[in-house]
Amino acid sequence: MNQIIAVALGGAFGAVIRFLVSSGIYQWLGRGFPYGTLVVSVIGS
Repeated sequence: MNQIIAVALGGAFGAVIRFLVSSGIYQWLGRGFPYGTLVVSVIGS
């Protein structure tokens, strides 16, 4: 059960970090191209 909670908390933390990074990139470079998605995907790979 502890492993399930750890995975859930890790996933939630990761989702929040992805959202914050993506939002920051969109504010910096604009929304004309999905730079936020691109940056998050490159970092994640």
